[in-house]
Amino acid sequence: MKIGILTFHCAHNYGAVLQAYALQNFLEEQGYDVEIIDYRPMYLICPYDLFSIRKNESVYGTIKTLINQVINIRKRYMRRKSFEKFITNNLRLSDKQYKNGKFDKIYDIYILGSDQIWNNGITENDPIFWGEFEKKKNSILITYAASTEGKNIKGELNFSSHKKDLNNFHNISVREKVLADILQPLTTKIIKSVLDPTLLVSSEIFSSMMSLPKRQEKYILIYQAIRDRNTWEIAKCMIKNTNLLIREIIADNIVMEDYFNKFSALSPESVLGLIKSAEYVVTTSFHGVALSIVFKKQFICIMNENRGNCRISSLLNRFGLEDRMVYDENSIPKDTIDYDKIYKQLEGERKESVDFLLNALQ
Repeated sequence: MKIGILTFHCAHNYGAVLQAYALQNFLEEQGYDVEIIDYRPMYLICPYDLFSIRKNESVYGTIKTLINQVINIRKRYMRRKSFEKFITNNLRLSDKQYKNGKFDKIYDIYILGSDQIWNNGITENDPIFWGEFEKKKNSILITYAASTEGKNIKGELNFSSHKKDLNNFHNISVREKVLADILQPLTTKIIKSVLDPTLLVSSEIFSSMMSLPKRQEKYILIYQAIRDRNTWEIAKCMIKNTNLLIREIIADNIVMEDYFNKFSALSPESVLGLIKSAEYVVTTSFHGVALSIVFKKQFICIMNENRGNCRISSLLNRFGLEDRMVYDENSIPKDTIDYDKIYKQLEGERKESVDFLLNALQ
């Protein structure tokens, strides 16, 4: 029985490649023959080209973007090289690379997810991530921890056009409970909310590949996916009267202000090492939160009412960590996270997610 995974494995984003690796690793440990289908649509790879322009960008914006890319060309090249090396060395990819959905019909089971495969702002409503492609006869379609995003997920998202697609899946799971509630009326299939793959596995699979910092120093780590101007101010507030340094990782693309940031072009292995070695993590990223939990780090997540927060709030609510959602300096929690308690809960959540996935594969 051969399994093919369809996910965002080719995006040069730390969370994207690490969740792909985690799901692949979990399935291999269960004894399955699994590979990631090397599907590379233009909307996933173009943003990470050395030179890329956003759609519908103004003339001024285009010139500014190109100047930024020229100034940071070396960093962008290093970042691109480190991601492609990670993908090649750690992900078990299909022999063929695909730009469209005409995959070889060699898979008995297709797993779609995790990551934001149902975020139309990224995928442009790609039918591939709704299972609309030619398959081997009697093959099985499963979603694992499929996700989306929206500032107001209940009010903004309309999935009614995908009712037929949902009913074509044999088993459906999503990452956010609110998304499960939205989709459930559209199908008779039971939709399960499960853990992101980075939380499905133990920390050892990441520790075995990470690259620890060469210099031993105490620091607060800023891990930004969505840049928030409050993040640095809050971090600086937290290090008052301490000897802690501030180190910053940018989870996504490099921009002008990253020119002097020596941590802006790190490999995924080095990012894991920085998180593992941090005294504290300040993040705006879903996977920044997830990996902080994996490595039992004290952390806060900077929230903003003007952007989508449902992925992060759903995860924090799952573990009773609502106090980690911080909007300004006045809402920084003073207590520490009790990881003995969190990990007992994580064990139960893992069991439910593992049970869903293994039952779906039978």
